[in-house]
Amino acid sequence: MRGFSYGDYEAIITQVKNNFEIVSFSRAIELDRQGENSFAVIRHDVDFSLGKALNMAKVDADNGVSSTFCFLPWSSNYSLANDRWVVNELLRLGHDIGLHLDLSCLGHFTPEERIKNDCAYLSALFGTRVRVISVHFLGRVSAPPKCGEEIICTWQEPFMQSIKYFSDSTGAWRYGNPVDSDEYKHGRPLHLNFHPIWWGSISEQERIEILRRIGSHEFKKIAKAYGGI
Repeated sequence: MRGFSYGDYEAIITQVKNNFEIVSFSRAIELDRQGENSFAVIRHDVDFSLGKALNMAKVDADNGVSSTFCFLPWSSNYSLANDRWVVNELLRLGHDIGLHLDLSCLGHFTPEERIKNDCAYLSALFGTRVRVISVHFLGRVSAPPKCGEEIICTWQEPFMQSIKYFSDSTGAWRYGNPVDSDEYKHGRPLHLNFHPIWWGSISEQERIEILRRIGSHEFKKIAKAYGGI
């Protein structure tokens, strides 16, 4: 049975890298339009832990893999402004950053205004262009916002359709483990979404407790217990 240790994660990305070209989201759009196969995009939605995100970034870099890490700019679980060195280290390792959009924190903005403002904020904070967006708790959103031409929405075509989507949401593989899939075996494009909170030395009992706290909106307790840098 495949687990969720950092060794298990390294085994997955190594297998994918050995058989697929791992590309950026913008490059994936080009390859999809050209009808190419055997490529993959990797993203990490950082909900709780900057420390775990950095751990996974190091594993990626050690294996010659570049990923996109999507952050919640106004999270109560971590502070990008106070710990910007973590994101700067991700960038130094060759990774990209994106926006993890929380539609429950719109304030007086429309979703489209929130996207524009948050991308501008992250770009200014880290001195790099931010144009990739994922949605926090996408399954709870009835109508995700539309993005402008300059923004890449990971929930829209081609990233949820012609490029097969796999997620470790809830600490279990949604749609199955990607390296066991028919898409992997036949070299079809892959979109892999990893959540750093689930990786490392998390026991099954701890996974269940994290899910319970998510259901009870006890997010700060999760961050305090598992989010250290």
